[in-house]
Amino acid sequence: MPISPIQTWDACGLDVEKEPKQVPPSCVVCGKPVEEKYLRSNRNGKAGDYRMWHVGCDERYKNMLRQQRRRQSERELDEALAHWWMMRDESLRQLRIAIDCYNEEAALHDPLVVRLVYEKCRQAILAMHIDPLTVIRYQDEWFRRLAADIGRDGMNRIADMLGWDGARGWNQDPDVSAEGKTIRVTGGRIDVPGEQMEDEFTDDLNLPGTLDARTVDWKRTMDHIWREDNIGSKKDRGPWRYR
Repeated sequence: MPISPIQTWDACGLDVEKEPKQVPPSCVVCGKPVEEKYLRSNRNGKAGDYRMWHVGCDERYKNMLRQQRRRQSERELDEALAHWWMMRDESLRQLRIAIDCYNEEAALHDPLVVRLVYEKCRQAILAMHIDPLTVIRYQDEWFRRLAADIGRDGMNRIADMLGWDGARGWNQDPDVSAEGKTIRVTGGRIDVPGEQMEDEFTDDLNLPGTLDARTVDWKRTMDHIWREDNIGSKKDRGPWRYR
C-alpha cells in the first residue's frame, strides 16, 4: 500500500518523523482512487487499510479473476497439448523405425519358411514314389523325423493326393502330432504409420484371423506342387504327377 512519510520540526529545530500517511491506491478495475477501507482483516488486507478495488467494482473484479484463471488454464492446456503432440511424433518415429526393421527381417524369414515347408512335402512325395518300402516299414529314422516334422494331417494330405494305399505308420506314432514340428508361421508385414496418420495405429498381427493367413498350410503347398507337376488337362494330367 503506498504511503508518504510526513516530516516536521520541533521547537528546537530537530527533524521529527511522524507516522507515515497512507495514500489511497488506484482501483485495479477502473483505475480511480479508492477511498474505501477494509472494516475487518481478510486475505486482501488488514482492517483500516485501503481496499484494492471499489465495492462497486467487486463483480467486475471477480469476472476479471475468472478470465485470468481461464486464460491461465488455456495456456497450460496449450502447453500440455504441444508437449504430448511432440511426444506423439517422436513415438511414431520410433515406431516407424521398429516396424521397418521388423519388415526387413520378415522379408528374409518368410520365404525361408515357405521353402522349408515346400521341401518337406517334396521329400515325402519322393519317398512314397521312389522308396515305398521305407514308408511302409516306417522304421528308418530319417523318414520318422520327416513325418514328425510334417505331422499327421500333412502326411495324410500328401498320401491322399498321391493315391497312397500302403500303411500309414505315422498315424500310430506317438511322436507325430497333428500339426507337426515344422515352423509354418510367417512373420507377415506390418503397415508403417505415415505422416498423415492422426489418432491411432491399429495394425496388429495377433488379431483373430491373421494367424491362419500367415500360416503356410500343407494343403495349399500340395496344391501348388500339383499345379507345378501336372501340366495337362483334367483327363490327361500330364507326365509329371508329383515328380
